[in-house]
Formats: sequence, structure tokens, C-alpha cells
Amino acid sequence: MKLRIISDEVRLRLNADDIVSLSQGIGLRETVSLPNQQVHIDLACEGSQIGVAFAADGIRVSVPSADAVAWSVSDRETLSAVLVGGCRLLVEKDRRS
Repeated sequence: MKLRIISDEVRLRLNADDIVSLSQGIGLRETVSLPNQQVHIDLACEGSQIGVAFAADGIRVSVPSADAVAWSVSDRETLSAVLVGGCRLLVEKDRRS
């Protein structure tokens, strides 16, 4: 899973293995080890809509399970949402990895 943040856009790019895991309801986690702290980026199948939240130790992105399954088997490249406050969230298939 790759994370990219630019201005008011949060973008996660998932490789084929990540997409399979997400479609099976298995959450994903990447960790960045900083000098005095670890920052986690979590992607989970939960809730009724796509969302993102800032936690004490990182960022948590949620995607409804039904959406993750449908997206994983479709030709659709991106799951996206514009959240309250104008933040744009994208979860994309990374075909290059």
C-alpha cells in the first residue's frame, strides 16, 4: 500500500495482493518509523461509507466491505469520496506493482 498526501487529497494505491486482502475483509497497515514514534496508515473494511480519520498514531481509512468486494472484481480503478471539509479520499488499483 502506498500513501500520497497532497493538499486536501489522501490517495492510497493498492497492489494486487492488497486488493485481494481488502476484498476478504483483511485490513492493511503500513508503518513509518520516525525517530521517536511510529506512524501507522491503516485501511480497514468497516462502516457504511468511505471515510478517513486522524488517530493519535496515524491515519485510518475505512471502506465498506460491500464496496471493497465489488471494486476488487470490477474494471473500476478508483474508490473515491469527497469528505466533509473538502478532503478528497481515493483508493486506487496500482497496476504497475
